[in-house]
Amino acid sequence: MRIISENIRTLRQRKGLSQERLALLARINTSYLGQIERFEKTNPTIQLLDKIARGLGLSSHESLIKEIEIGGEHQDDKKQAENSLTEKLKALKQLRDEGVITEKEFEQTKKQILMKF
Repeated sequence: MRIISENIRTLRQRKGLSQERLALLARINTSYLGQIERFEKTNPTIQLLDKIARGLGLSSHESLIKEIEIGGEHQDDKKQAENSLTEKLKALKQLRDEGVITEKEFEQTKKQILMKF
């Protein structure tokens, strides 16, 4: 979940959104969004993550894992791509282990991530 929290903050900042603006777009409480970004709330629901993703202009919570690119640049270097894949899979496993996503959602998302590499 920590990776997703960091990804939310990174994407929000990259898009030039304040926490207040993203909370408004996502229709959630500003302080709750801040707690998620600071990893004080470690088990938000899929529905809440979907709201945040949509507020960021993404299609779903799965995009919070898939859309991050370090520094906003494409990772052409093979080692960086491998590290990115490892981090995404770690984040996905953490979501599954924390009960945020089901085993079926885990397997579907894992398959989608691996297809991109």
